[in-house]
Order: sequence, then structure tokens, then C-alpha cells
Amino acid sequence: MIKIAFLAFILMIVQTFFAILQIKAYQKELKSLVGKGILGIGQKKGFLSQGEILILCYDRNKDKVITCRSMKGITVFNRFKEKKNIAGLSLDEVKKIAKDEDDIINKKLRQKVPYDEKVPDKRKCALLQAVEAVNLRLQREGNGEEAKSA
Repeated sequence: MIKIAFLAFILMIVQTFFAILQIKAYQKELKSLVGKGILGIGQKKGFLSQGEILILCYDRNKDKVITCRSMKGITVFNRFKEKKNIAGLSLDEVKKIAKDEDDIINKKLRQKVPYDEKVPDKRKCALLQAVEAVNLRLQREGNGEEAKSA
């Protein structure tokens, strides 16, 4: 019994170590993108299925996505990878791709509850959450500029 408890304790320590490494990788990706554009972050949690963390970097002057990086999988060994089909697209084009992706991932949910941009929902796909985060930032900045000029 003591051996099982000791083994469980060792496994918890190892899991904590790998989780810290994954957090460091996330922080490193964010630092590399800060200042390059507006960042939108989305996450899709997976309990026993694969989850995803996605970082979208958008340049408002060019109306183009600079980069889109995704960490997807079940284990802590995954690292961020570039989603090459997203870079260079406008935010509207990415939103269309994200809605299509969300319809596939959340097929049963979307049959019951249609997509609504105004309703925050962690069940949305990570790309859609990131696009909405960028849109929200753009709206807030737009409202702030209007208030200053009035």
C-alpha cells in the first residue's frame, strides 16, 4: 500500500514538472509575439480528448493575420506549431474558417444552440475564441478613440 502511495506521489511530481515546462513554452510564445500586433488567445479544453491552446496575432494596419500558433494534443509533450493556412488572411476570412471548424467540432451542440458571437462560451473552438478576442479588442479601442474625440 505504501509503495502505491509513493508511486502516486512520484507521478504527481513528474506531472507537475511537465506542466511547468508547458507553461514556460506558452509564456515564451506570448513573449515572442508581444508588440507585433493584437493578440487573441483561445482554448478548447479536452478532458479525455485532445485540447488546444491557440494564439492569433493580427496586424490591424494591414488587416492581416501575422501568425497563428497552436498547441494541440493530450500530453504535456506538445509544443506550439504554426498554422500556415491562417497567416496572411484577413480577420473576416479567418472567422469564416473558425465558424466552419466550430461547426465540425461542436456538431451536436450547434444543432441545439446556434453560434452567437455575443455569448461567451468556452465550448467554442479555440480559433473562434481567438478571433472573437481580437474583435473585442478592436471594438474597445474603437470606442475609446470615439470617446476621446467627442
